[in-house]
Amino acid sequence: MSRKALSAILAACSLLTVAPAVQAQVDTLEVPPGSRVRVKTAAVPDVWQTGTLTSWRQDSLDLGIDGRWNRTIPLPDLLAL
Repeated sequence: MSRKALSAILAACSLLTVAPAVQAQVDTLEVPPGSRVRVKTAAVPDVWQTGTLTSWRQDSLDLGIDGRWNRTIPLPDLLAL
């Protein structure tokens, strides 16, 4: 096995060990629906999106943007809240 392939496998394994810990932290947050929040997502990591948290689900959250539209954000895509 090449050194490059081994490095890629080790990097993937390290990400898999961190992901459950991050998910567990998100699940324990107590932000009630109706709260004004800012989020960063994996899709647009350099931009804070501001809105009203309309609902939490086990795998996602809904964010109301300026009262005009809602966006569903999968929790694995959530970088910061």
